[in-house]
Amino acid sequence: HARDLLGFDPRCAWPRSNFPLPPYAQRFLDLLKPTHSLSTVGHYQTNLRQFHIWLHANHVSVTGIDRSHVESWLQWLHERGLAACTRVHAIQNVRAFVEWLVEERALPAPDTELIRGRDLPKLPQYLPRPVPPDIDATLQRRFKSSGCIYQLGLLLMRRTGLRIGELIMLP
Repeated sequence: HARDLLGFDPRCAWPRSNFPLPPYAQRFLDLLKPTHSLSTVGHYQTNLRQFHIWLHANHVSVTGIDRSHVESWLQWLHERGLAACTRVHAIQNVRAFVEWLVEERALPAPDTELIRGRDLPKLPQYLPRPVPPDIDATLQRRFKSSGCIYQLGLLLMRRTGLRIGELIMLP
């Protein structure tokens, strides 16, 4: 961003905030600490803080949340332009929190799931890109001229279609 390579300020993706989390949200985070890494708990905290900021801005109490509120929140996440994997993590973290609230009887059990599996955005499936022919030819030449057994192994894999596990098993 400082070099004008990004068209947005990444600090605004999940803005830092001192918006206070309610005691029950803090209790949920405290219960995660013994079984989750510090980084994971930090992600939960960020997602829950953003969720509570959205609830506050829309004048919704977490105990009064219904499916229409969840749908609005999901739309808000999408409109922020967040990557699908970022939205998946946020939705999963808030879903775990909401399910915990229901278990703790802090939230009445809804008739249907508030946050459903189909609410998770589809993640893109990236295919590996092939090595360009000129680079492949250069690599094969270098592997062939090398006396290194590892590079010769890579050449053997490239020319025969051996998989790494099959190469390792060769005497």
